[in-house]
Parts: sequence; structure tokens; C-alpha cells
Amino acid sequence: MSRLTEDISQNYKLMLISDVHLRDPKDLRYDLLMGLLDSVPDLGITSLVFLGDVFDFCFGASHYFREKFFSVGEVLSRLADRGISVMFMQGNHEFFPEHLRWRGVHFVSDRDLTILLKDSTALSLTHGDRIFAPWHYHLYHRLSRSFLFHWGGLLCPQAQLDRLCLKISARSRIYSEDKDLNHKQLMHVMRSWLSQRDGSLPEAQNSHFGIFGHFHIPYDFQAMGETPGRLLCLKSWDTPNYLLYVSGRCERYEYDAMSGKFFKVNAVWNPPDLKPFV
Repeated sequence: MSRLTEDISQNYKLMLISDVHLRDPKDLRYDLLMGLLDSVPDLGITSLVFLGDVFDFCFGASHYFREKFFSVGEVLSRLADRGISVMFMQGNHEFFPEHLRWRGVHFVSDRDLTILLKDSTALSLTHGDRIFAPWHYHLYHRLSRSFLFHWGGLLCPQAQLDRLCLKISARSRIYSEDKDLNHKQLMHVMRSWLSQRDGSLPEAQNSHFGIFGHFHIPYDFQAMGETPGRLLCLKSWDTPNYLLYVSGRCERYEYDAMSGKFFKVNAVWNPPDLKPFV
């Protein structure tokens, strides 16, 4: 597990983005993401974290993909040059993203990232795919991040590999949408994950946020325990959105196509029969 300690001041703002699923630089959501990133300095953001699946498919070890997504890396590097902390966590649609080698961007290969703030707040972050998944998915994940897969992928014609994997990704999304998700079981698993993170913290914390993506559902659930916790999940960029942590609270923002701007929203969803965990 990666751990980062950050100073916190009155102006500390953390932006979290997940599941953008960029397919092509000509896509509308590509333009929307670039516009949002350009606005980061004006919003006073001090830290920016991507929780994974920024791309619908990206094989970072390949020059083809470094060229395809070059403009994203350039914008993030410029933000890093301005003193903004930029972190990129690996999702299930990204392979070897650390090989993108974007200047100033910290790539997190561990499943989890915990940010400890000087006000005794802990933020535990993860993509989510490796927490709530069957055993065969974990086997697939291990193999697809192996040395053998790395070199096998480089031997493939990259443009054809890209097209094939984008087709697989589209079919996988249709399958996931048709599949019934056990929300109650998922929340119990994520609460267990948050409790495990509690045990790894160096000292008592005032509050503990567990933030994840992958499931595309805007959960916002209070989890009571030894350390008061809150579980939040980001939506996918079928509706462009981001989460903002500021002054001990998390706020959701979504894109409004009519105005062309992001607005603060209260759009959350929790299973109706689920009660706070103790």
C-alpha cells in the first residue's frame, strides 16, 4: 500500500477523477477532460488524483499509446510544474501506465493509496476492481501485468491491438451493465477494506474517507466504527464528473451540457435497505 503525508492548509483542495474511459483524442469527453484540467489552477486545486480507467485501453509500454495520449501527459506535466501534486492510479483498463513517463506525475502501482493529512484526516483511495472480484479475476490481473504479457504486447501490431481491445472493452461494458450487482455485499466488502486501512494508520484519525471508482455508481455511505468513516464512489464519465475534497468534506460536481460548466450536485445513490455499519 502506498502512503503519502500531505500538509494541509486552509486552501488545501484535492480533486479526484475516475473512469473517464477515453477511447480517442477526437472524442467529446477527451475535450471535456482537457478543459477541466486546464481549469485546475483557477479552481485552486493543490492535489489531483486519478483513480484509474482514465483510458478505455492503454498499454503504456508502447510508443503508439504514448503518442496517442501525449496531450493528456503534457497537461498533467504542466500542472505538476506549477506545484500541483498529480497522482495516477492504475485501473483495469490500463496496463503498465508507469511507462508513459509523464514528467512530474506519480504513478501508483499498488492497489491502494492512503493520504494522511496533518489535520488527522485519512483518505484511502483505490480503483476498486481488485477488492470486489472473484478469484479468476485476480489470476487474470496478475498475468496481464506480468513480464510475459509486457513483452508479448510489444510484439503485437499496436494499432490492431488497440482496436481489438477497444472492442473487447465495449462488450465488457455491455456485459457489466446487464449483470446484477449485489450492492449490499459490495458495501460490506468495501467497509471491510476501509476497516483494514484503519488498522494500518500510524495514529488515531479524526475521520477516514474511503473513495473508489470502477462500479460507476455514486455511493455515499456513512460507516460508523472506531474511526468514523465514509465510503464514496465516483460515477463514470458517461456523465462527466469529479469529486472535490475540501475543508473536511467531499463535494460532487457534474457537467451540465446546456451551460458547458461543472456544477455541484447532490446526486448520490445507496441501496434502500442498507443501514450504516457499526
